[in-house]
Amino acid sequence: MRLEEELRELVREVVREELAVERRRTPWGWLTTKQASEILGITPHRVAARVREGKLPGRTVGGRVYVDREELEKLFSRRRIR
Repeated sequence: MRLEEELRELVREVVREELAVERRRTPWGWLTTKQASEILGITPHRVAARVREGKLPGRTVGGRVYVDREELEKLFSRRRIR
């Protein structure tokens, strides 16, 4: 494998592991922007913006933004990380 492909696979594996940890901590299926930001390595503000832009699966409830954990897992399992 090329180095770039190996790195992408490593990142995907790390994200899968982090999502598995969050699944045990938040069994109800939604992540806060803080939880999602820790997994994705971006700020909570950027997570919220990406949800509002439709780039991350989630919704706003009562003014708070949540990320759909299951849909995020599906996104990472079928998409290449860029």
